[in-house]
Amino acid sequence: MLRSLVGSEMCIRDRDEHVVNLQPPDSREGKGKSVRFERAFMGEHTQDVVYDTVARPLIKDVLSGCSATVMAYGQTGSGKTFSIFGPAEQLGRRRRQSLAKTDCGRIGRDAGIIPRAAEDLFDAIKAAEHGYECRVEVSLVQIYMEILQDMITGATSMMSELPGQALRIREDPQYGTFIENLSSHVATSASEVKDLVERGYARRCVEATHLNDVSSRSHVIVCMRVIVREKEDVGLVRHGRLQCVDLAGSESIKKSGSVGLRAEEAKSINLSLLCLGNVISCIAQGAGATPRFRDSKLTRLLQDSLSGCVKTVMIVTAPPGAEHYRETLSSLQFAERAIKVKLQPRMQATSAAPSAELVMRLEAKIAQLENSRNQNSPENPELMARIEQSEANLQLAESTAKEWEAKYDELSSKYRKKSDECLALLDKLSEGEDKIQRFLQVSQAEIQRQQDVIQAKSLSADLVRQRTISQIDDLLTNSVQQLQANSGRKPVHSGTKSWLLKSPPVSGSPFKPHDISHDISCEIRSPTPLGVRSGGKGPSPSVSRSSQDLSLQEKYDDLADENNQLWDKIIELQDESEKYKADLKVAEQKQARADMALKSKDDFVLKMMKQMQPLLD
Repeated sequence: MLRSLVGSEMCIRDRDEHVVNLQPPDSREGKGKSVRFERAFMGEHTQDVVYDTVARPLIKDVLSGCSATVMAYGQTGSGKTFSIFGPAEQLGRRRRQSLAKTDCGRIGRDAGIIPRAAEDLFDAIKAAEHGYECRVEVSLVQIYMEILQDMITGATSMMSELPGQALRIREDPQYGTFIENLSSHVATSASEVKDLVERGYARRCVEATHLNDVSSRSHVIVCMRVIVREKEDVGLVRHGRLQCVDLAGSESIKKSGSVGLRAEEAKSINLSLLCLGNVISCIAQGAGATPRFRDSKLTRLLQDSLSGCVKTVMIVTAPPGAEHYRETLSSLQFAERAIKVKLQPRMQATSAAPSAELVMRLEAKIAQLENSRNQNSPENPELMARIEQSEANLQLAESTAKEWEAKYDELSSKYRKKSDECLALLDKLSEGEDKIQRFLQVSQAEIQRQQDVIQAKSLSADLVRQRTISQIDDLLTNSVQQLQANSGRKPVHSGTKSWLLKSPPVSGSPFKPHDISHDISCEIRSPTPLGVRSGGKGPSPSVSRSSQDLSLQEKYDDLADENNQLWDKIIELQDESEKYKADLKVAEQKQARADMALKSKDDFVLKMMKQMQPLLD
């Protein structure tokens, strides 16, 4: 199906009802491509023409017990949702102008395949109600970033769902692939089908991009299951199914401008469509290749439609504008591979267990035959054969009913046993979680308290260190200035020297020592310099000094003593800092033990979930 964009140059030049010829807008794009289809629709074709060609022939097959699938594939914004559902904005706002019947009793002009198929399906059921008993069940599911969601109830396939309610993909030897716990709703008319579809479509993930204001971000599968029971053939039931699949459009992130979550959605959509294309290519190759249906949930759900006994019709939508040449070429190549897939549809019929109503009808018929036998000659062979056949049917029905009752009792017993085991495991899990939660709360409170104490002590030690260093700096500066002032006159002898007083470094100190360096000029009668002590008073000079020199030596000795005392105090503060570090290391160890406890709790929860998984399945 090709829908043109207003004002765009066309890249599709020649076409007829079966062949589409695609021509590149630039010779550098390579040669054109020609693909043959069952039918090619252009923008001027209306919805009723598409439906009459694609889906209307499938209604009769569905009532006969066959399964059919209508699938829409194409670039985002090319018209897939419009073809399947109709105008998407009217569905989202629950306005039904185009879906509701008009005054003349027919649906709107823009209605999609689903509402038209519902009308034809119930019209056919009404026409054949004298010979059949039919029931129609509707279900809707969407696949959003590999997560299944029931679009009517809201249930998903995530682990957060309650046990026994999460959606799971299962396989049945008779009915094929199905979704466990997916809700199925009985519809008695076409209007009820439309109401269910509109109700479910309100949950669809739709966002705006540069290419489409209502871009679908999920794949949607609408299933109408028809159960047909023939009134004449006792116990024979036929199962038909019509699936309408609206695939999310393939998207170029550069063109759509998707960022963040929108970009992740586009990656998930493109990956699932890539898996679909790979599966179709493997099926088209024949027996030599094995399709990998389990690569994505989309291919898993479409497994029967692609390789089973199902009639599948694929609608490929493509914009014919020249700016979308590459996307249109990719869609046509996908369609060319899909055409090579050959399917063999067949009817699905089963023999259902006889109901109480059927047993009563057979008993009444037997009684009627017995009355007829009493009234007629017992030698009538035809009458006797009918009676014997009825009695055999009755015995068969009674034995079948007993077998079903026994199976039901057995399954009920197993279910109750599994439920009790599951509840016991849940109780143990809840008890373990409570214990771990209490332990974590106590551990975190203790760790926080110790961290607060260590932080307070560390701040106090930093303040003391800063104050001590400042005091040392001021004391040394004042002392040196006094010494320089007292030794300002000329020396008696020419042996005057300059010497340095430096603060001794503290080994292993966590901070950089406060270096103080001053030049002090002293009058010295002898050339022997004044020694600097590190642990006490220095040696006395061997020559005689004046009273002024002795006073200067005493002041310097006092200054050295004070300096040593201050550095002893700094070493003491350093020891306290080491102690604080040890306390901090103990707190970190406790934090590590708490983290290990939390990890053990997570491992325990995962182990319990693995043990419970077989019970939930």
